[in-house]
Amino acid sequence: MAVSAAFPAVSENSQKWNLGWTYRRIIEELADAFLPDEGRTDSNKQHVVRFVDGYMPHLPVLFRKTFPLGLLLLQWGSIVTLTAVRPFTLMGKRVRQRYLHKWAKSRFPLFRALLQGVRGLVMSAYYSLPSVHKEIDYTPQKHVDECIRRRAELLETVGEVDDHTASMMLKNIGRGPADADY
Repeated sequence: MAVSAAFPAVSENSQKWNLGWTYRRIIEELADAFLPDEGRTDSNKQHVVRFVDGYMPHLPVLFRKTFPLGLLLLQWGSIVTLTAVRPFTLMGKRVRQRYLHKWAKSRFPLFRALLQGVRGLVMSAYYSLPSVHKEIDYTPQKHVDECIRRRAELLETVGEVDDHTASMMLKNIGRGPADADY
């Protein structure tokens, strides 16, 4: 898939990207390899690319600086190691899957760690989609309600606590600092 087709609504001028288009293309192809078949849509892959790109400023400085180098190593490693005659983004699906499997089972911890980190970001992006929440019947509110119930039971067993502790244990679960009743 061409990069321009992958980002039809976003031009280089309309959004500031943290990663260049080469890195975004690598991430898009990684998303294509990692996502389940039913989740491998253009809009989901665009979401993954934006998620990973948006996550870059939040990485520790060392990771933020070396992450693009790791992507380039993934891109050109096949040619350097003579695993394939094409860079990662130009491989066919079967060749790409074999190549990623070799990275996952590599004797070099750096290769395994890079692949695990990228896979974690890609899958975090995918599972953050509301459509995926609905598909897998993930409702975080049920978990929040269960936590409140368990903590209320805990408060009963502990006895009397101050208002701040009670507020932190019951009222502010699952809410951000801006929403909290401190």
